[in-house]
Amino acid sequence: MLENYVQLDLMDQEGISSVCERLRPEMIINCAAMTDVDFCEKEKDLASSINSEAPLHLAESSNTIGAHLIHVSTD
Repeated sequence: MLENYVQLDLMDQEGISSVCERLRPEMIINCAAMTDVDFCEKEKDLASSINSEAPLHLAESSNTIGAHLIHVSTD
């Protein structure tokens, strides 16, 4: 069922919103994260963007279209 699979740039809030509005999925599953703790400590802004801001954008977009969001995290 790859026709239901869409890859997004998590740094692109407008792109996330646009795809969600266009496709209007019932569910969004986010498994993306930076998990290398040492690298996250060195690249704090990037880690924050990927691990905090991107899930927030996905949550806002899913809320706007009434979709469920599943966010998988290691911690």
